Amino acid sequence: MSSVSRLGLAVKSIDQTAAELLSEWGVGLFLVSSSDVDARSGDLLRCCVFMITSDSPEHWMKQVHEIVEQGGKHCCLSTSWECLVTNSARLSEYLNVLGNILPLDGVLSLALPLTDDSACWELWKRIATSDIKVMLYINSPVEDSTVRSWSMEPIAGIVIDERSFVSVDEIHVLRPEIKSMITEIVRKSNSSIFVNASSGAPSYLGYLEWLLVRGEIKYEPVHLIDPLQPLRDDLDLNIYEVFEKDRTKYHMYKEAIAASLRDMKEKHIKVLIIGPGRGPLVDIVIDEVQQKGLSATLNAVEKNPKCIPLLEDKNKHKWHFKVNILHDDARKLKHHHYDLIISELLGSFGCNELAPEILMPFQHSKSTVFIPQSFENFIRPIFFPEFTKLDATSLERPYLAMPTSYDVMGEYEKVWKYNFPGNNESVRRKEISFSPPVFGKINAFEGCFVANLYQDISIGMLSSLEEGYCNSWYPYLLPVEEDNVAENSLVSFSIERCMADDLAVWYTWEYKKRKYNSNGQYSINLVPLEKVNN
Repeated sequence: MSSVSRLGLAVKSIDQTAAELLSEWGVGLFLVSSSDVDARSGDLLRCCVFMITSDSPEHWMKQVHEIVEQGGKHCCLSTSWECLVTNSARLSEYLNVLGNILPLDGVLSLALPLTDDSACWELWKRIATSDIKVMLYINSPVEDSTVRSWSMEPIAGIVIDERSFVSVDEIHVLRPEIKSMITEIVRKSNSSIFVNASSGAPSYLGYLEWLLVRGEIKYEPVHLIDPLQPLRDDLDLNIYEVFEKDRTKYHMYKEAIAASLRDMKEKHIKVLIIGPGRGPLVDIVIDEVQQKGLSATLNAVEKNPKCIPLLEDKNKHKWHFKVNILHDDARKLKHHHYDLIISELLGSFGCNELAPEILMPFQHSKSTVFIPQSFENFIRPIFFPEFTKLDATSLERPYLAMPTSYDVMGEYEKVWKYNFPGNNESVRRKEISFSPPVFGKINAFEGCFVANLYQDISIGMLSSLEEGYCNSWYPYLLPVEEDNVAENSLVSFSIERCMADDLAVWYTWEYKKRKYNSNGQYSINLVPLEKVNN
């Protein structure tokens, strides 16, 4: 198969036709009755998902044992709704026993219909464990919210029958609404797709293979990213280029700079730009100073040696030597008075790229205007499927990611705020309570920020911002052990910002009496000044 997702075929038995489909079409998987387990070759057994259709838990055990003895590895429990409801109290126990019968690389799944009926979803949430997956049967369109919810679950496969197709010019194609549903589920879960067709299997499979090869249906993995540490690391220029594509951010900075300059009483002003990168903020300052007929002393301090040649070239050919380019760590500058200090040191959690520590030394003058004037971070509980793959050690650190799907399990709550100028302690602690709106799971807390640039001009990551919503930051994610929570229950969480001997900053967070990153195993390096540019 050339595609990530595998195609499967639901068949009554592995006959000659099925074997030909395996070799000629690369079908990859067969959904077969458990009664057909005997006399299968090893290669075919590895391609089979065995359906167990009995309503008797004792029979489930017997059939799983038989399947495993023959070398099978994937069992799918397909039982009546009445049986599921009747046995719901002990269903998790039964499923755990069945899972323990299978080999370590075995798979146990439960067949359920994709439906808007909340009873099906609630039953699944009560019994779902890390050891069981769901086999979704799609027969008719459902609400987008239903698709989003199920796509975050561990899906073993999607089963569609010939009713999901229509004939167009003698070619079987998926109905648009069904195709949209499958596209969304595969995009987030990388599910296998099974076709249940009484005849004409090559036609259905050929069409689906065409969609997969063209990328119309494809899995889009979520990548966990190590948060940037620009004070420690010298970022590549292409990273700055990506940041600069956020038009909203620079438009709002332009508005804030223009407003601050209008309020300046002095005709000659001193401006400091901290961390100019490739120079977009310098461009804005020079333009606004000229438009308002002001004279200005412009200093731009940049620690990254990769940016200095570009800044010096711009200063020569574009800015006409109007800017003093300083290759240094801003913390080493002598604390002269500045009328305006502009920076874009904000990380995804506001303070996680050490903006407070860099800006604190410049607060000696109460008349200095800072852009941003303040920033505040927020956090909320979520269920993020990618974190189910993390081991215990990997839970002890933060990540950046742009989740394609996640469950929001509480509203954003404020954490802490920094004002410039202001009393900005590095070490802080906050205890927060949340109330999950629905029954579900929590395995992460998602952080973001809002920054007030000047007066009422703000930027940030909250989608509720009428203006100033920016897309150049990814959410800041703090993983925790997976936890089931009840609707409208009280969820307690605490977070602390720690510092050790002015060498490092880190976050410690606590949930369900477990502390994470308590000793700063993952920390943000402050880089001692005696080591800067030495």
